Amino acid sequence: MFVGTLIGLACVWVWAWTRHRDPFHPLIYLLPQLAFLYAIMPLALIAEDPVRFAWYTGGDSVVRYQAIVLLLIASLVGGVCVATAGITGRRARWHSLDIVDQDGLRCLAILLGGIGFAAWLYVVFRTGGFMAAYGGAYGGGWVPSGHIREARFVGLVGALLIYLSRVGRGMRGVDWVLVAVCVFPTLFHGLVGARRGPTFLALVVAGGGYIYFMRKKVPVPLIIGAGLLVGGLLMFLVANRAAIHLGAQALPVTDPFAHLNRWSSNEYLIGSAVVRYADIYGSHYGMRELVWLVGRVVPSAVWPTIYVDLPLIFGIDVDLRLNGGVNPLAIASLVNWAPTKGSAEGFVASLWLEFGPFAPFVAFAIGALYGTLWARARSSLTARVVALLAAALSVYLVMQSLDPWLYRLLLFGTPAWLLLRTVRARPTLVLAT
Repeated sequence: MFVGTLIGLACVWVWAWTRHRDPFHPLIYLLPQLAFLYAIMPLALIAEDPVRFAWYTGGDSVVRYQAIVLLLIASLVGGVCVATAGITGRRARWHSLDIVDQDGLRCLAILLGGIGFAAWLYVVFRTGGFMAAYGGAYGGGWVPSGHIREARFVGLVGALLIYLSRVGRGMRGVDWVLVAVCVFPTLFHGLVGARRGPTFLALVVAGGGYIYFMRKKVPVPLIIGAGLLVGGLLMFLVANRAAIHLGAQALPVTDPFAHLNRWSSNEYLIGSAVVRYADIYGSHYGMRELVWLVGRVVPSAVWPTIYVDLPLIFGIDVDLRLNGGVNPLAIASLVNWAPTKGSAEGFVASLWLEFGPFAPFVAFAIGALYGTLWARARSSLTARVVALLAAALSVYLVMQSLDPWLYRLLLFGTPAWLLLRTVRARPTLVLAT
């Protein structure tokens, strides 16, 4: 079952590469993440202890769960394929980009980078300094305002605008300095805090942005190698999270593959438990996500009890203050094992808990969104930047849940869209094989 899933996803990946030959096509970066979560992770658990795996997944329940997995992945792939139909290996890319107000675009980029850097330093020093913020495992600092905490990532948009301003001209030393300033808060937060999401964001924006905007042709072996290196780094961070922080003592390095066998923190197992939970207690049909989005937008200082009041207003029984509304105790009472606090359920279980039988349609819509952004990026400044942001945020969609992906896509994508609507440019397109 899992071997078949892995082979099937690999075949679709090869087909997508053969047809489009673009490392930024959605299927090229989404499918490896899905294969890791829904094929490699369960296979690693079975190899270690098949009896324990059967107990954790409820025996025959895993067959139904994997069927839902395949249905939602097929829906996601279908959405991408419909949105990119007719686009083959000959893809348009910019030979040059005549930006009318290049200095204005760079000023916007510098402004965003400065906002991100200032917000990051504010959180650090409000926490008590770097040792207070990053001196313990899974560090990062904290302030009451979620908007300020998230603002440290806004510099990523600035880095993409720097690349955009140099299309057809090449990067200079000062440009690399500006990109580094924009990306540094996110990269530091990810590496020193041992956080997968921010690390992936920073690497995709810094490295992927250069390839994406500077028109570098990348051979498939390099793509696979880079993907394996990034994946290995993310696994290393998770496996050694307790030992990664400022002032940490030298400890034996934990094998990154140990991440695959963390039973109570394994996203595949937690996802299977959440699906069983949704089958018994029902799905939220989008209302939980609505509470999330409204609660994140409205400042807590304005409405301190918003996460208590909104579920009552919308008529749903969920406490988003407790593990994102997925109560570990309720899960434990159903499956007889307790997921680690703060652990995520992954793409499939998140959609199933949120939308139930409508989840395939939502998965199709997400795939269509990714495909549409990729297709429009051939000629649109706005879509080109937002498409790369969506690629960087895909790790949240696959490995965590719907909310952190959608919220950050809106948080970063909206200002990028608004800013780029003011940019006047005349792109010169060529067809590349």
